[in-house]
Amino acid sequence: MTGLAAVVEELTADREHGASWMARRTVEAMLEVAEKPFETSAELFDALVDAGRKLSESRPGVGAIAGAAGRVLAAANAHTFLEPDQLRQLVSEEGNAILQARERAAASIAIQLQDRLKDAVVLTHSASATVREALLHTPPTRAICTVSEPVGEGRAFAEELRGEGLNVDLVEDADAPSVLDDATLFLIGADTVFHDGTLNNKLGTTAIAEAAAARNIPTVVRAHAAGADRRDRDRGGADADGLGGRAHRPHALPARGLRAAPARDRGLMRLAAVTLAALAAAGCAGRSSPDSTSPTADLQISISIRGSEAPTKMWTLRCPDASGTLPAPARACRKLGEVKDPFAPVPKGTACTQIYGGPEIADVSGTYNGEAVDTQFSRGNGCDIERWNRVRFLFPSE
Repeated sequence: MTGLAAVVEELTADREHGASWMARRTVEAMLEVAEKPFETSAELFDALVDAGRKLSESRPGVGAIAGAAGRVLAAANAHTFLEPDQLRQLVSEEGNAILQARERAAASIAIQLQDRLKDAVVLTHSASATVREALLHTPPTRAICTVSEPVGEGRAFAEELRGEGLNVDLVEDADAPSVLDDATLFLIGADTVFHDGTLNNKLGTTAIAEAAAARNIPTVVRAHAAGADRRDRDRGGADADGLGGRAHRPHALPARGLRAAPARDRGLMRLAAVTLAALAAAGCAGRSSPDSTSPTADLQISISIRGSEAPTKMWTLRCPDASGTLPAPARACRKLGEVKDPFAPVPKGTACTQIYGGPEIADVSGTYNGEAVDTQFSRGNGCDIERWNRVRFLFPSE
């Protein structure tokens, strides 16, 4: 079995990888579909829609799969007026931009966590690629990995970290709450974050998070936002363990042998929201002249050129303390507060003029007024250009 069918089967059966890997395989599969010969752009787009549906149905509750497929389809849908070869090239560029953005997001998350990881004893559950990136970027004093049954992916994860020179202990899942007595942080990557704020992750996460809360040990959830599921958990169909509270980004879903989270897990705790807010505020103490009228923001901004090998330019912006590497941060914070819904997408069904504004792509991620942000700006048509211009002060590479 090859091609799309093989990837669908791979995603359906996989119980070892996390959100980033699933999203990457989804994009790669759709790019492979786009390379097939089609007489019209409509046929190409229909094939992409069919592929996106099959990939999403392979793991119905994994937001990362649907999110990655949706971004490819959104780019294609806005440019179906192009010739097939031109549309194929655009889909290829968009897919590769998504893959690069996920890599940048993981690096950004690692940077955000570095102060928390320094000299820490970190307990983690399952095998999150986002957690791996953070631990390798800032090795803690000690990492404690759970075996993570029923698959046991924690064993290989622990060995991988040891191979990178980290001090790692491996413990049985049942022993995880007790080893928290030695830990200073419980760090996980989210499997799924639903629209109502419920967080899904590996079976056993809730018990460990409850034990951490009882010991006043922070639980930090970090994951890529592209997998966020817009549904509420009751309609999401996920089978993994659940935590209440807004988190930061997701991927999730049915794994054989995992149980549905019980009702008591809904609204269980707001740990993710608390710890993410703490991360957003961590750099604020000691900085002067905050603007009380500006929003609260902790943003990572990157500008790349579609189809170019030019290096990606990256900045950070934190408000209201007006700090970060973005030029004129005070002005940017002030103007950001003046724009209503600055990161809102173009409304569905909007009629857009077919004009081209340039090959620049801007990826913005982080938090804005307490909400997760993970969005992309481009100038592929009139609507996209207008959306770009509303926040062009965030994109100094123009």
